[in-house]
Amino acid sequence: MAQSHKTESWPELAEIRGGRLSDIPPDALEREFVHAFRGVIPNDTRFLRGESIGDLFDRVLPALPPVWRSAETDTVDTIFSLYFAGPPARPNIKNYHLLYGDHVRLARVTEEEQVFSSLERWLEFFLASNAREMIFLHAGVVGWRGGAVLFPGRSFSGKSTLVHELVRAGAAYYSDEFAMLDRRGLKRGPGSSWSKPRQRKQGPKRASRR
Repeated sequence: MAQSHKTESWPELAEIRGGRLSDIPPDALEREFVHAFRGVIPNDTRFLRGESIGDLFDRVLPALPPVWRSAETDTVDTIFSLYFAGPPARPNIKNYHLLYGDHVRLARVTEEEQVFSSLERWLEFFLASNAREMIFLHAGVVGWRGGAVLFPGRSFSGKSTLVHELVRAGAAYYSDEFAMLDRRGLKRGPGSSWSKPRQRKQGPKRASRR
């Protein structure tokens, strides 16, 4: 049986809070729903007569990581959404946690850890595919005698195991997931992503013969 994990909740990062629909006149419903976020939105604009944009910023911005920065565009590239199922109605019924990218379902799993792992993989794929100033190479990377050694490969091809053993032998760990390359070559040190050591991945289980 899988170990139970308590889902962490950050109320300050909740979505913008709307008001009561009954407080909106019928002739204003379309404007409130369809045109709520078109164009430049003043901070005093209230979403469905509820929380204002300014109130949302005051609540969310202090909770963001210190390294966050504002995007240079008003266009949202994609929206990832997580849906967590409640307890099953009956013991023989399975409830599924879901991950969506925009309107497309990306994962349907029974364990919370699995949906978070799926989100991590899709975020990595999205960032790697949409990077404008760097190329992300699916590879393990170690430092050796002032240089770097890259091991490109598919998932579960042994990159993480090889990197782990080389680090044990004295190499410097850079990544077991992506090598980030810019015009000057491999990006290393502060500002490089995927430089945190990760646990070695478990490959697909194979049926055993008796």
